[in-house]
Amino acid sequence: MFKAYASSESSVKNEDEKEHIVTSLAAAAANSNSASGNTWLENRSFSIEPPTIPFQQQSVISTKINPPADIKPKEEKKPISKPIQNIITNKTETKDGVFYIDRRRDRANTTVQYTHGVPRYGAKFCNQRPLGSKFTKFRKQRLVRYFHHKTEDTDNRPPDSFVTIDDHLKQLNITVREQPQSFDAWKELIDYQFYLFKTNGQEEKLTALYNKQLSIVDRALELNDSRLQYRLLKLNIRSRSNLFNHDILLNEWLLLIKDCQKSSDDRTINETWFSYIQFILNRIEIFSIDKLNEMFTQYFSTYAYHIQTRSEKDRKHLLNHMIEIFQIWTCTLRDAGYCEQALALYQTMIELHLDLTAETKINFSNRLETIEKTWDTDKRRFGEHVEIENPITYIENELLLLSTNENRLFNSTYQSWILIEQARINFYQSKILNHGIHFHSKLLQSLSDSSQIDNDISNILFQRSIRPFVFELNDQRQFLQIIIYYLYFLNGLPQLTILQEVLNKFKISLSHHLQEQLFIDNEFLQLYPLIHSISFLRTESNFSIEYISKVYEQIIAIPSLKSYQIEFILLHWYYLAENIRELKQQNPSLAKARIKSLQTIIKKYLSLEEYRTCLRLYTHYGRVEYEYFQRINESRRIFDLCFQTIQTNPTKFSSFDSYNDVCYWLSTSLICEFNLNHLFDNMLKIILENSKLIPLDKQINNKEKLCSSINYVLNKLFPNTQFNDIIILVIDCLKSRKFSKWDQKSDEDWSTYLRKNIYLSFELLFIFLNYSYLLNDPFDKLHSIILNSIVPLINEQRNKTNQTIIDYILRFYLSILWNELFTEHLLFNQCTNYLKQLLENIKWPSNILLKFISIYTCFLPLYGSYVNEYEQKILSYEYTQKIEYRLITKMFVLEMNLIRHLKIQKASSVNERINSGYEHRVRHILKQLIQEYPYYVQIWLFYEHFEKYSPNSNRIKSILYDAMQSCPWAKTLYMKSISSSNNDNEWKLFLNVMLKSNVHILFSLEEFDMLKELCEMKT
Repeated sequence: MFKAYASSESSVKNEDEKEHIVTSLAAAAANSNSASGNTWLENRSFSIEPPTIPFQQQSVISTKINPPADIKPKEEKKPISKPIQNIITNKTETKDGVFYIDRRRDRANTTVQYTHGVPRYGAKFCNQRPLGSKFTKFRKQRLVRYFHHKTEDTDNRPPDSFVTIDDHLKQLNITVREQPQSFDAWKELIDYQFYLFKTNGQEEKLTALYNKQLSIVDRALELNDSRLQYRLLKLNIRSRSNLFNHDILLNEWLLLIKDCQKSSDDRTINETWFSYIQFILNRIEIFSIDKLNEMFTQYFSTYAYHIQTRSEKDRKHLLNHMIEIFQIWTCTLRDAGYCEQALALYQTMIELHLDLTAETKINFSNRLETIEKTWDTDKRRFGEHVEIENPITYIENELLLLSTNENRLFNSTYQSWILIEQARINFYQSKILNHGIHFHSKLLQSLSDSSQIDNDISNILFQRSIRPFVFELNDQRQFLQIIIYYLYFLNGLPQLTILQEVLNKFKISLSHHLQEQLFIDNEFLQLYPLIHSISFLRTESNFSIEYISKVYEQIIAIPSLKSYQIEFILLHWYYLAENIRELKQQNPSLAKARIKSLQTIIKKYLSLEEYRTCLRLYTHYGRVEYEYFQRINESRRIFDLCFQTIQTNPTKFSSFDSYNDVCYWLSTSLICEFNLNHLFDNMLKIILENSKLIPLDKQINNKEKLCSSINYVLNKLFPNTQFNDIIILVIDCLKSRKFSKWDQKSDEDWSTYLRKNIYLSFELLFIFLNYSYLLNDPFDKLHSIILNSIVPLINEQRNKTNQTIIDYILRFYLSILWNELFTEHLLFNQCTNYLKQLLENIKWPSNILLKFISIYTCFLPLYGSYVNEYEQKILSYEYTQKIEYRLITKMFVLEMNLIRHLKIQKASSVNERINSGYEHRVRHILKQLIQEYPYYVQIWLFYEHFEKYSPNSNRIKSILYDAMQSCPWAKTLYMKSISSSNNDNEWKLFLNVMLKSNVHILFSLEEFDMLKELCEMKT
């Protein structure tokens, strides 16, 4: 069996046997495929194809090599001239029948061959001169390196049941042999082992997998002189495997961090620090807030030194990484109970850079001194808006109410402290922070009893808690990134689609870690209510809507961000709209009141002189009315008003930049008319609630008006140009991958502008598709246009900037396909065939397409082959070769199985908690997600929510226990665990872990001792 390179027990049979094995595997796969019939992928992705170059066809170069000039080979050890396969057939070799390894490192001129025998490193080998020495008079024609395999156990060795063999593994082995210095090749070979072993969470297979990966990376380290990135790769595998003691791993991490100080590879240094931080965060045995505080202090001081020694370009790269680590540190503090310190860090960073673009830039140290002087005073910090006239009286009254409530909650049991702890958390969060109050010495001295205030909250010292973690930014984009992270910290960001549009305007991108968190949050928030109704509001989980609104108002008023005011206004609008959407399910009366409040805020901004004719703001106003308030007529009235503004102001909308706003208005109105953003919600209602589909013909009753609007806009943008000529122009511009200044014909040239603004080009394609459908073009024609013309362009030009409009193109196509299916113009097998073609042609995992198919498969037979093959397709290595795609595909496989499970449950009129059979599949996928992403607490909380409403809820305790070990910084996990425990020993164990980890507990140790005595007296 062909094993991965660098395994110490690898054995290879002769060339004939290799060819027979590969041929038999291909034949067996072909027979199995033919027996099961044609599949929707036509058996292309799941069959094992024969290798393109069999072993016997490899070029065999004579092993006879001229020896160096100063060494004469002995007669009894002449190079063997017999063919390789004849040698392999001899099971017992003589001492003379061996091959030597020529270790002279001419890798660019090396041919790899397989031989048997054990290499012998004698005096002859050690005395050979290296290439390039004075004794070498000529260059060897071609060197042959032999990788030896022992032959003693070749026939008796049992096959490895954990590993499957395919051509890609063979190609990866060849690549790392021919290019041993390629880190990407080694990394891909190591990652590919995960797909070969098919662990499925089994401990035995996981151990075999990690051992295999470690053996490969050991070989890579030997060939690359222990380079830093290979050491990091090995240590990451060792940390993930849980096969080694945490103290040993911690020492190895400390040594690697120390060696990073000598390196100039900034990328590897950044990855090393990030991995080290994740290791400390996710190991409960060594985790503590104090240790984290020291580690982050060391990180920021180290990077402050590196920035001084780097160029401008490298300095920007390091600062971006510092901002990412700053975000991780503040979120960890918030989740561990130190929300006040984390909030103070963001307030300080923003106040330090409010005048970043000012001409007279004050020195950074002087700005720090200014903030430090006013730190322990009543001076308002950024985001604070105190409306209370007498804070001292207010705090004393609230403390009195808190004491009364604590006496009522106390019942002489261990569980009572959880209720009191939660009451104190609510006091500091809702009564203090949300009212813009921070504690300072003068305020504490004025209180009648300041001992009731927690010391960690009242004693946030600037030099100890703030100064080590702040740093100077270089440009405005980094300042914008800090503000976005600040809004995420407050849970004040809208849904992911709107956020991505705004980030494109800012020309910034979030860290990969945060993007994954936002994606998980966005998907789970849609799945939570499907299982059971929820009682929490994500948009107000930490701070109140009033506090976040005040923060938005102060951000909009920052003078240096004047050019980005519209973007922050839109973020504010959509955050409030998202909060109203959540409230509709829990408190409809409060939702109605907040709708009126949001309308007042929107009209306040639109009444300003600078925004009175702002087409972009009015466009989003119409979108909010349609998508969030469901007031369709009001939304259409606003869009008509925008159209009248365009018609009556021809001079204002006559430049290329203004054409962007016109196209955006038109595309947004079409998105609302086709209700594209509610496509998946409507699909789930049909599946789970048996609601009826509203056909597009009834939903869109103003086709003529829409067609006239499209005609007007196209004639305005492209006067005297035929419709087909416009399409050809747009497609030609998208086909041009690169743009050069020599290609520009003039300043007012559409070809130049479209090639520089890819987003607008795709937006025009979206408008063309809508126009074709409104003109009653058949679905087959639209499908052909998208598949043959648009999808190839998407594969070439897709990036984060134009991802939003590409998603809307796919949403439109899928919406038409869904409508054709339920208006009985298409059969299910026809719809399936269309989806097959689209999935095969799109070269990247599209969230929109995967989500649609995951819901669509719930209409198909429960045990049909399509469902299984679709799951295999999106989980295959070819589809998820990039690491960032793996979370996406697994998430949609989870959604597919969960929706099918819920559908079966809801169909049972006798027992809605019946075991559907898919429940175990959902649980299995959740375990796989946790195994690969244990540091995302959102996955653990969703797993706990799923088990809570499953037929057997006894697993919750073990889930929370495992979650605490992987996320020891999440205080909410400890609170849930203690609330669900009935055993005093468990309660004490959890409490001791919290005290050891320094997770913030508002209940003092003296109060715990008193509670313990009272409980003992009661028993």
